[in-house]
Amino acid sequence: MRNAAIHSGECVTRHRNRLNWTLLIAVTLLASAIAVPHAAIAEPQPGDRNAREIRSIYPTELGFAAPAGVAFIPGTDELITIGAPDGVEVGRITLTESALGKVPTSLQVPDPAAAAFDVVNDRLVLIDSAGGEFVALTGDAIRGKAPAGEARAGLVALGLGDIRGSAFDPETGALLALDATGRRVVRIEPGPSGPGLVDDLVAGDVSFVPLQGVPGSDLRGLALDPTSGNMFTANAAGDILYEVDAGGRRVASYDMSAANITFVAGATLAPSGDPTDDAAARSVYVVDRVADSGALQSTTLNATGSSDAESFAAPAAASDDSGQSRIVEVSLEPLVTFAASPASLVQTIATSAFNPPSPDPAGITYVSLRDRLLIADPRAQSSRRAIMLSRIQNIASPASS
Repeated sequence: MRNAAIHSGECVTRHRNRLNWTLLIAVTLLASAIAVPHAAIAEPQPGDRNAREIRSIYPTELGFAAPAGVAFIPGTDELITIGAPDGVEVGRITLTESALGKVPTSLQVPDPAAAAFDVVNDRLVLIDSAGGEFVALTGDAIRGKAPAGEARAGLVALGLGDIRGSAFDPETGALLALDATGRRVVRIEPGPSGPGLVDDLVAGDVSFVPLQGVPGSDLRGLALDPTSGNMFTANAAGDILYEVDAGGRRVASYDMSAANITFVAGATLAPSGDPTDDAAARSVYVVDRVADSGALQSTTLNATGSSDAESFAAPAAASDDSGQSRIVEVSLEPLVTFAASPASLVQTIATSAFNPPSPDPAGITYVSLRDRLLIADPRAQSSRRAIMLSRIQNIASPASS
């Protein structure tokens, strides 16, 4: 009897031990399953492709305020620059860097990263998370053909979240907005129009697209490729650009570290600024807001409509030698390389035989708009401008040289 009781006690003990081990293993697996996604979100991964900086546009050199936001007008191929601080002006620049004009404004938007032009309704719309409202200007106001009075409408009831980038679908007029904290893209299908410029957005249908495979919560800027439906966003430091499809799934990431961007303050997609590129070529234009622009404010709106402000200050060091905020054109196309192969001489042009002669040419470039080569020679007898024009004509007609 005593042996049976002892045997029964040992069985109970072994059973309890097995239960304890089973519980321990289950807890460990659950903790691992929870920890892995958080680690993936917290640690941005390097880009699997390289993005190339094509050029930097400095609006201050064209007479505009330092850029704090950017948008693109399809059809007229114009970039809109939102001036710092607080959207003090709205300027228009061609893709070949010619100033078209500017209008002073009183937008009062501390962080105009979420600025986009709606070509369907001919309006510029900004999402002010700090103020909890849409702010809009008509296209005629931007072009200086109407008073630059802005329209405003509250957006807290829509529950959009912490908006740090936006874009419009040029076909439907739907507004896409990047909720960085929620790591999702908010889509607003316009509702019925009203007397206000943005009443259709306030009354619109809201849906959410979660971002998948895009780490971090410091995303800024949103650009839309209307052809593919893919969207682009970057981390705040400007190291990595992410491409996601219409369903929010990451399809590619691009290393932008070579562009030395300090702080991403907005983004848009537009044609390449190089007239020799294919007409279908597209670039991402990123606003690099550096130290001279001061501190930026990013605001998170919770479900009740209250706000918690988080301050982002640009580092003291500028992103490049100019120390100015700029708009950086970034190409996602791979650099074209040519395999090594034997070369053959096509032509030799004796510049010393020009009239007047060019005995010591110092540089040569291609003028794409005129389909000519241009040579500078500081030692030639006549003026440099005359030599350049003469050289263009001679090189364009090899027989004459």
